[in-house]
Amino acid sequence: MHAHLFAPPPTISGMGIDAPRALDEVFARGMAKKPADRYDAASQLVDACAAAMAGAALERCPALVAGVPFGSTADPPADPRPRDDDLFPATPPAASEPPADDPWPRDEDVFPAASPATAVPPAIAPTPAPVADAPAASVLRQALSRGGDATAADRRRDMPAPAPPAAGRRPRSAGTPWDDLRLPALLVAAMVAVIGVPMLGYALGDGDEPAAPATARSRSLQISYEPPWEPAGATIRGLRVDGTIGLRRPDATVLVAGRLRDPAPGLDPAPAALRDEAARGLQAVRVRLGDRDGVRYAVPLRAGGSLWMVAFPDSKGWTTVACTAPGGRPDSACATVAATARARTGTPIGLGVDARVAAGRNQAIGTLDRARVSTRPRLRARSTVTRARAFDSLASADLAAAQALEQLEPHAQERGLRDAAVGALRSEAGILRNLARATRGRRRATYNRLRGSLRLAERRVRGAVRAF
Repeated sequence: MHAHLFAPPPTISGMGIDAPRALDEVFARGMAKKPADRYDAASQLVDACAAAMAGAALERCPALVAGVPFGSTADPPADPRPRDDDLFPATPPAASEPPADDPWPRDEDVFPAASPATAVPPAIAPTPAPVADAPAASVLRQALSRGGDATAADRRRDMPAPAPPAAGRRPRSAGTPWDDLRLPALLVAAMVAVIGVPMLGYALGDGDEPAAPATARSRSLQISYEPPWEPAGATIRGLRVDGTIGLRRPDATVLVAGRLRDPAPGLDPAPAALRDEAARGLQAVRVRLGDRDGVRYAVPLRAGGSLWMVAFPDSKGWTTVACTAPGGRPDSACATVAATARARTGTPIGLGVDARVAAGRNQAIGTLDRARVSTRPRLRARSTVTRARAFDSLASADLAAAQALEQLEPHAQERGLRDAAVGALRSEAGILRNLARATRGRRRATYNRLRGSLRLAERRVRGAVRAF
């Protein structure tokens, strides 16, 4: 195909055929690559051939067989290939009388039909009738004008019958082209080897299976990881954990896992020191990694790089997995490891508030609010005794509410909020007791100073109760 598209066509003289050199140019134009360079019609090709062969007298039409000189009457060399007639004997068609003016002998005269009882004799070279003083152009035109009738001179020299097979060898069937099937068979075998061997290896199993994820453990936590994570000593500024596990990646991404040592109270456990390292405020986002609920933070750092951190609540507090990367965000790489985190101490809990704790809190705060509403009018009484008793009643209500909150058993994450509310109530109760004594003793300066402290204490109580 490449030669047909790009290589120049072979010449008649280059094939060893004795013919006029002018025919090389004629056939080169007839086989030109570009259609515009070819003859416009077949008649132009015939005329060009006639012009190239003009003046050459032939005794017969050349057979155009390599090794036969142009115009020679010698027999062409024997073709070593077997003929189709030898391999596939067939009954010759009925003889027909050629035209009276046909100068060529009939095929039946040159190639007599073989008798069924005798073997096919070797073919006899045709003996064409001489064409006296006929120019080559006339002979070629007469040969081309005969539509479809092949002549003896147009055929190649017949080869002798094939030699019989050697003794002891089974003769090959002439109807099965085994040599032609050899190359397709090799191609099929190669395709089977390329496709079948990998599939066979997949079916039988491969010994080079990827290694299972590695596990790192501490007294409080365990995680699983895969390369390129590698164990290494690692720390993150502002983050203090117990039972530290450290990992590092080639791109300088650092991972620290363990139990938070100083979490903030409530469900936003980011330590205050870590908040100072963040370039902007840390905002807790509730997420679910694996089968656990957690709180996630993602923020740039003041010193450069970025922080990704997730904290999981349990009955002991918070376990965390945090990563920092000098360039880009470590979210994906860190989240893959964080999803495998399992606390070795404590029981995982949800992020919601316990129903019993919520009910006890609401009851304690409700009782306190009703006591304040009922006592407030007595604080405006003219009698110092009445006002002193009202301050004592409010102090008792604060202490009762603080005691009720202390009896609750919230999760570890809410204990700090509960303790803050209890502390605010006790502090307010102490100020109220001092106000009662200053009222009874008619100490106006002390009374005015304590009233300012009471207003601050009330704001702290409201904030602590609201957070809890």
